[in-house]
Amino acid sequence: MNSRIKALPVVVISGFLGSGKTSLINAALTNDKDLNVAVIVNEFGAISIDHHLIKATTSNVIELANGCICCSIREDLLTTIKHILANANSVDYLIVETTGLADPIPIIQTLLHASLENHIRLDALVTLVDAANYEKNMCVADVVTQQIRAADLLIVTKADLVRKSSLKDIEKHLLTLNPQGRVVCSSLESMPLGLLFDPIRSNTYGQTSNDHTHDHTRELHRLGIESFIFTSPHPLEYRAVERWIKNVPAANILRGKGLLNLKGRSASYVFHLVGARCSLEVNGSWDAKKPVTEIVIIGWNLNHLELAASLEQCVVDKRRR
Repeated sequence: MNSRIKALPVVVISGFLGSGKTSLINAALTNDKDLNVAVIVNEFGAISIDHHLIKATTSNVIELANGCICCSIREDLLTTIKHILANANSVDYLIVETTGLADPIPIIQTLLHASLENHIRLDALVTLVDAANYEKNMCVADVVTQQIRAADLLIVTKADLVRKSSLKDIEKHLLTLNPQGRVVCSSLESMPLGLLFDPIRSNTYGQTSNDHTHDHTRELHRLGIESFIFTSPHPLEYRAVERWIKNVPAANILRGKGLLNLKGRSASYVFHLVGARCSLEVNGSWDAKKPVTEIVIIGWNLNHLELAASLEQCVVDKRRR
């Protein structure tokens, strides 16, 4: 398949919506070990936002969109990895990021495929756990528990946003669900990057079976989880976006994110909504990408018409452009 002498080390990054996967990947891409890291990104929804939020210095970010790699595009994942291996002499490490709604076990089983044997080395499954929204997320979907139980390393993110007593309760509960897992607490600004590149595999990942019995679509339908997408080729008014953020009905929204084109601003702006926390920050230059606003909101029983109408109110009026 390739001329590599050593197998390519691979780490899978899992975690529910808004847990900080992109922050960890950005830290990995700017590692101080001079490792050339390739990243495979998968998102829930028809458009990709994370692909533009990952601050890659090379072309090593590969997007698998409009499908979940634990279900419908596992063959695409296998093909993509083989393509990387064919050109892998320049790649030191591979990160596979799952969607926040993915069961990681089928992804691991794809990586353990016979055709990849001796060509890749599965180092770890890392699951990020959002301390600030822990109880809410645990109540939302079974996949959150599956992500935790499958992990070799559990990184409890946003640890600085909760009380120490709550953090201890979370750690205790995590070890109840996954006694073999290693638990590390962190803020989004200081991810434990050193652990990411250490082989810490301790889980068998259900290697005895390749049967994926998790019906992803049925579970999402049962929970009413869906995505709303808003795009606009026209700039948005900054103050209007600020007002929209303050008034967005967050109660039934699990995750919101977007890349925004704002009037009078040369840089792109990034919008994040996780739980009750919302932010609007400068992301960087548009580079070769045409300035287009793209927003994805994931939640249950979303009012698409209401969300679309409220965002249309932020678009700069034609008479003012």
